[in-house]
Amino acid sequence: MQLRFYLGKSGSGKTTTLLNEVERALSEEAVDGPPILFLVPEQMTFQIEYQLTKKLGGMSRAHVLSFSRLALRVLQETGGNTEDRLQRAGVHMLLRKIVEEEKKHFRVYGRAADTDGFIHELEQMMTEMRRQALTPELITEKQSEMEKDGKTAGLRDKLHDISLVFERFEQAFQGTYMNTEEALKRLIQQLPDSEWLRDAIVYIDGFYDFSPQELYVIESLFPKVKEMTAALTIDHVPNQEMSPNELDRFYLTAKTYTKLTTLAKANNIGWNVRTFSDPSPSTQEKGQALQLFEAVNRRAEVEGVAREIIELVRDRGYQYGDIALLVRDDRPYDELLKRVFGRFEIPIFLDEKRSMMHHPVVELIRSTLEIVEKNWPFEAVFRAFKTDLFFSPTDRWRDWREKVDELENYVLANGIYGNKWKDQQHWHYRRHRNVMDTDGQTDMEKKIEARINNTRDALIAPLLTLETRLKQSGSVRARCEALYLFFEELQLPAKIERMRDQAIEDGALESAAEHDQVWENVMDLLDQFVDAAGDDDLSFFYFNRMMDAGLESMQFAIVPPAIDQVTIADMERSRLPDVRVTFIIGVNEGILPAKPEEEGLIRDRERDQLENIGISVGPSANERLWNEPFYLYMAEASPADLLIYSYALADEDGKTLLPSPLIGRLREQNPTMPKTFIEADAGSAEENMQWTFINHPEQSIEELAMQLQKWRNGEDIPDIWWHVYNWLAAKPKWKDRLRTALGSLFYKNHAIRLDDETTRELYGEDIQTSVSRMEMFQKCAFRHFGTHGLGLKEREVFKLEPPDIGELFHAALKDVAEVVRENNLVWSDLSDRECAKIARDTVENLLPHVQRNIMYSTNRHAYLSKKLEDVIVHTTKTLRTQAQSSSFVPIGLEVQFGKQEGNIPTYAFRLNNGRSLSLRGRIDRVDHAKSEDGDLLRVIDYKSSRQQWRLSDAFHGISLQMPVYLDIILHSSKQWLGADADIGGMFYFHVHNPIVEADESMDDTNIADRLLKQFKMQGVLPADENIATLMDEKLHEGGHSTIIPAFMKKGGGISDSKSSVVSQEDFQSLRRYLRAKMKEIGEELTDGNIGIEPYRTDKNEIACTYCPLQSVCQFDPTLSSNDYRLLPTLSNKETMEKMKREEEQ
Repeated sequence: MQLRFYLGKSGSGKTTTLLNEVERALSEEAVDGPPILFLVPEQMTFQIEYQLTKKLGGMSRAHVLSFSRLALRVLQETGGNTEDRLQRAGVHMLLRKIVEEEKKHFRVYGRAADTDGFIHELEQMMTEMRRQALTPELITEKQSEMEKDGKTAGLRDKLHDISLVFERFEQAFQGTYMNTEEALKRLIQQLPDSEWLRDAIVYIDGFYDFSPQELYVIESLFPKVKEMTAALTIDHVPNQEMSPNELDRFYLTAKTYTKLTTLAKANNIGWNVRTFSDPSPSTQEKGQALQLFEAVNRRAEVEGVAREIIELVRDRGYQYGDIALLVRDDRPYDELLKRVFGRFEIPIFLDEKRSMMHHPVVELIRSTLEIVEKNWPFEAVFRAFKTDLFFSPTDRWRDWREKVDELENYVLANGIYGNKWKDQQHWHYRRHRNVMDTDGQTDMEKKIEARINNTRDALIAPLLTLETRLKQSGSVRARCEALYLFFEELQLPAKIERMRDQAIEDGALESAAEHDQVWENVMDLLDQFVDAAGDDDLSFFYFNRMMDAGLESMQFAIVPPAIDQVTIADMERSRLPDVRVTFIIGVNEGILPAKPEEEGLIRDRERDQLENIGISVGPSANERLWNEPFYLYMAEASPADLLIYSYALADEDGKTLLPSPLIGRLREQNPTMPKTFIEADAGSAEENMQWTFINHPEQSIEELAMQLQKWRNGEDIPDIWWHVYNWLAAKPKWKDRLRTALGSLFYKNHAIRLDDETTRELYGEDIQTSVSRMEMFQKCAFRHFGTHGLGLKEREVFKLEPPDIGELFHAALKDVAEVVRENNLVWSDLSDRECAKIARDTVENLLPHVQRNIMYSTNRHAYLSKKLEDVIVHTTKTLRTQAQSSSFVPIGLEVQFGKQEGNIPTYAFRLNNGRSLSLRGRIDRVDHAKSEDGDLLRVIDYKSSRQQWRLSDAFHGISLQMPVYLDIILHSSKQWLGADADIGGMFYFHVHNPIVEADESMDDTNIADRLLKQFKMQGVLPADENIATLMDEKLHEGGHSTIIPAFMKKGGGISDSKSSVVSQEDFQSLRRYLRAKMKEIGEELTDGNIGIEPYRTDKNEIACTYCPLQSVCQFDPTLSSNDYRLLPTLSNKETMEKMKREEEQ
């Protein structure tokens, strides 16, 4: 056999010479004669086939093959290609099966075996070991030697675990499965039997290095072929007597040359070497052929490259196919390149494979298996439903999506999970109100209930069938059959076809191609699963783990969508013939040269240790670092005309990035090399350079919008932007896009007032409203509009929220008082035991009505029930204690006012616009007492958190509830009680279970006093010591009250400074002011005010806190059109003065 080496730099003519030799051989004998093999890396096969076809018009006896394709060709001839081919997905599932069976014997990887990514790492290790031609026997032998040695225990144990898997893996493949590595193994064994290869002519090109397995293939070819020529990219003939120098740029290929010549020597084969001279210089001048881009950040870098590409194609005669972008680390640039180049309409081909994990069909499989395994968890159920694959292929899927959303809302609100999906009971629907509502189901609620049940029944039917089949199946084969039947019942192929057709109609051709691939891949996956473990009886847990491993490995095959496109590739893997312009982007420190990262199951130090005992498991990080100069050289040598380096000074977070040391060396070697600084936008660039940002209409519109924003702010802008504006405005294709973009210049986040007709349709002619609604309007008119006009609200969730606890407290205290009244008991005479029994019985009756019986749904909620019950018990005892010192007694609980029959009357307002406004609502508690001057009434508002009432808040209209409630009961007292009543006060009562903190031991009396003080009511009372003592008889003794916010002086009289009091005169002024305020609010509301003007106090209290509509109103205080409405906090004196002034006006 004749062996030749063609050595030379990139572009020196090696590949061209090989192609010419093939052309010559075929011209002499086109059909007859031995085969001509062009052996190249997998990613290069299409390029060489294309060049040969273009050169010859056909290839006849010439064959362009990778090692794996050569193996298939030979095995087809010699036999041994009948085994099932196990693809990557099948390998992952086989490994998962082996790991689950062997992990109990693992010494190191026992815990890691269950983590994400472990199977992927293990697959890479198995692949590398097979490429390195390692055997289980060798691994076991070396591991035994390490056991005897007693050193490197960690590595020894790792090798133990890996050898367990490797031995099982090799056994599984033996005579059963086929994949790339197994095919090469068989090729080495059967190549001597191939008659097809006898006297073949072999050309090897495009390789930088060979694995041991590939070297064995080459060695097996030596006695078989007539002639072999290997082309290597290297600038010298390596010295056979010396090992290649690691610091040499061509270290990688020099090492490869040494391996091949050593192989030839071992087989007594001589060789000839032909060296190729340096490639001819570029037709471009050196200053133009080498350029440097420096950008302020990565986005600016990519946009600058995109603009340069457009200029090259538009103005300098290049095609997109002449241009390549090379990156050393694509992670920071992947999404940027897709977005920016898509915006510039530059066609690109990214040499990458995308995972199928997010495709609806894959999500359907994963979620349905999770449903069966984990007993119908909420998330898995709706992940499955939202794939759209449960809907009929002939129905309107949009309607079904709305039904699924409605079903999801119901399930969320009612805590449906697990067996509740399968119990066949009819689900009942009733809009959640509160524990005190007793209204029946409305007709609308009945319709919704029927719709929800119909949706549920239609969607879960195939899932129930699948669950039954899977649970009745034991073997992998039977479960895969169950899945296939499930797919058939869902009419999955027809639905995938519908999705593909829709994608084509929408112009999403890549998505359409993905839909085309997914069904075949899923079917292959099931076949691979059956091949790997068909008759095995696996637990359902392990079945899911293996299926997940297979699904995670599935990837879409990327087919270039066009011939003329910019190629984006990794520097290490790329093979780029016929490139005229190359951009090397991301030339930053730590990226180029690449900083090696330790990866895999074996660390670099351990790789070196294994190398020393004769086990090679691939290159270490240091070895990979030595290869960096060669990859950089290949990238630099790829273009024929122009090479552009680019780097960014900051990342997407603004963190500083440094240029690679390569940049400094380039500047030293090429001092005249042009350098372009790329700003983030045109406005940051010099005026004479702003034209360079005008390359594509879409991008130019964005730049124009920023320029016109400056113009609007009073700055001058270059005339060129007015030309851009006129050009875009004259083009019908871009006119609407321009109008939309420039609309932002004049955008104001204002809500326009509603017209009279709209407000009447939204709110009605006669408005009956609550006080809390009026407060909401005063806090933010837009929130009122969204909540009460549009009916927007957050989704109800089966979760105990503070409002639910508040409702329970209100209902419980009302029922406790009802029990006391109905049984003719006296509050002050109740014992602790009676208080506790009444409270506990009351809470027990109410708990089933809280949030759809949530209190009995879990043990945690049962515990909370006990804690809430304790709160009511303690509160009841406190009410009893307060009653013992007070002459005020409750006469009304949950007192309703408004137009409903039986309620106490309220007042109504005739508004200036002709509409009417009346109030309705419910007062937690009304207390009555008799004084020397007549009847007194006070209102109590129960709160589950501590509240502080401020008079100034009532003045601003954001805290109206208590004073309005007091005004209403005083206004209606004669009709309600038969006599006029006077002001007794208004208070918040904090319902809670307080904790006493003490630094010293305390007796029961002191503890009781401390607890009572923590229940002191907050609010306001008349500045009258007689009324105060009616509320707390102990005030006669002087000092602070433990019941109300009052302080009695020793000589008598209430201290204004230490009490929360208002004079009777001021109380009357407050009542008159509130009525005027309510009318004012009603007129603003009915006049259509929906302004986005939330309030803010000078204590930084804002209306937006906890507001659920922030994403709707998009209020942004940084916008000039948005600002808070400042409500200053006033003293009581200042507030009353303002009220009286407004009353006089």
